[in-house]
Amino acid sequence: MQKFIYIIIFIGLACKTPDSGITIPKENDVIQKPKPKVQPESIQEETLNYDPIDIHALNAPAGVEKDISTLVRYLIQPAKNEKEKTRAIFRWISDRIKYDTVSFFSGNYQASDANSVLQSRSSVCEGYANLFNAMAEKAGLESQKITGFSKGYGYTPGKVFSKSDHAWNSVKINGKWYLLDSTWAAGYVNGKSFEKRFEDFYFLTPPERFINDHLPEQEKWQLLNPPVSMSDFSEAIKKQASFYKLGLSKVSPSAPVLKAKDSLKLRLEGKENLVFLASLNESKDYTFIESENGKYNVLVKSPGKGKYKLSIFAKDKASEGMYSMILEYDLEFQSGTPQNMFVKKYPVDSYLHSPRERYLDSGKEYEYKIDVPGARSLAFIDSSGEWTKVESKNESFSYRGKFPKGELKVSANFGEKSWPVILVYQIK
Repeated sequence: MQKFIYIIIFIGLACKTPDSGITIPKENDVIQKPKPKVQPESIQEETLNYDPIDIHALNAPAGVEKDISTLVRYLIQPAKNEKEKTRAIFRWISDRIKYDTVSFFSGNYQASDANSVLQSRSSVCEGYANLFNAMAEKAGLESQKITGFSKGYGYTPGKVFSKSDHAWNSVKINGKWYLLDSTWAAGYVNGKSFEKRFEDFYFLTPPERFINDHLPEQEKWQLLNPPVSMSDFSEAIKKQASFYKLGLSKVSPSAPVLKAKDSLKLRLEGKENLVFLASLNESKDYTFIESENGKYNVLVKSPGKGKYKLSIFAKDKASEGMYSMILEYDLEFQSGTPQNMFVKKYPVDSYLHSPRERYLDSGKEYEYKIDVPGARSLAFIDSSGEWTKVESKNESFSYRGKFPKGELKVSANFGEKSWPVILVYQIK
């Protein structure tokens, strides 16, 4: 049985310019461009194999990386169209340019023009966007640096946005404008260090998804009709890239800051066969997950009056990999109690109908209803060590009874000698 859960958390990079602490667009950066066409979300669903382009870009020899013209000529050699040219440039930048955390945290910025970034191989978002623009131009592509507001490093739910803090790009491919962010594709900030990790999600991201954490200063560069307002942007929960990559589509409530009396329920929708974890201030004792046919509920109980951080993680059920963060809320409860816990549940595939409370009354009978796929028998093991076995009815188990004070373990048998524990109650 696994004892440890490993978590992936992606934090987008925000950035500042050397001059003013914010990213300010030049007047002629975008005003003279024609109004961009709205690009539908379908591009994200295309199955395109960029492996040959990526491999070529990642294997660029040092000899071609000394100036922009020579580098771009090399990168676009295998490209058959504008999309592949764009990919080659994007992939090289996201791999070779390191985010300049020293400048970001100190406020002492290096030059961020394209040639300086190419030589230093380090910059904040301004430099990433400038370099992409310069390389795109050499490749015969029309591109635009866009500045605006982001839900990147340092973002907190409910933040009031007042100053532009990020830069990214739009590129025209076959007459249509697309969005990309080579800074966020390069990796993330961990503490005060940059962790390199390619994030493909930010390449030609559908505008409907990109707008969740990127709001351009100039409305037309949303590529959306109707456009999203600043208030709608601010009041929308930040969806991590993994939210979309795992096939999730909806979440309710969608506000990043929630208030409730002593409990609440969140609902997510998307593809089937996902598994979730949720923690309240890093404790899983006060959260419970329900799932059925691609619909998932996250139940939360309050341990007491106050403010809390709710973090939600997910992964594919068949995956042996790590859980990824998908959402994070700020919660405020009016009341609650430390004993307001859900039953302790171990990572065995099961669905608990009832009871879900951790603390049960020794003088009361409860209806225990549990589905455990693949299990032949269940055993209720009380504090005295006595076993009460229950046989399966189509992988569903039901037992009505009461138990003495102390710890009550529920174990399952799958045809072997072992009986892994799946639930632990406390009988008062």
